[in-house]
Amino acid sequence: MAGENTRGAGRRRGEATAIPPYVRELCDALFAMSDVSGSGQLTTIDLTRLLAKRAKGTVLEGNAHAIFALRTLLASQASHGEIRGEEFATGLWKSIEADPNGAVAQWILLELMEEAERWDQYEYPAPGGAHAVLYRHPTAGDVREKPAVLVAMERCAALLGEGARRSDVTTAV
Repeated sequence: MAGENTRGAGRRRGEATAIPPYVRELCDALFAMSDVSGSGQLTTIDLTRLLAKRAKGTVLEGNAHAIFALRTLLASQASHGEIRGEEFATGLWKSIEADPNGAVAQWILLELMEEAERWDQYEYPAPGGAHAVLYRHPTAGDVREKPAVLVAMERCAALLGEGARRSDVTTAV
């Protein structure tokens, strides 16, 4: 979650960190939209379609080797070899941790940036003449605390510098 140090602290070498909740929500949404048959399993065709539609402009778009490598990693997350929601999320996160500048990290960062852009911020009068902030999302509704995905994307923008743009993500890898 925002403000937590999830990289390295209290972790043994090779041990994965917990998936941040906002990344998990994104993975669940991506899995749901790609499981066309509703079987609860992601086929190679489902994964290829998802990447063709959602990973445009990244190394994963149309790259058979990268897609096969990702599919193999995802399937290796379970003893049954099937890619279900848990394996999908865990595999994507392990790929990001293994290569923070790699193709999967690039794709998921773009997805998170797109999700952050869907939030609007409004100020409204609060008691005592102060102003309070409300965050509004087309499907999640209104919340008063800044969503974790916005906090994370603001942190990324600060790390990249004020002039960072979406195109910087696809050219950085």
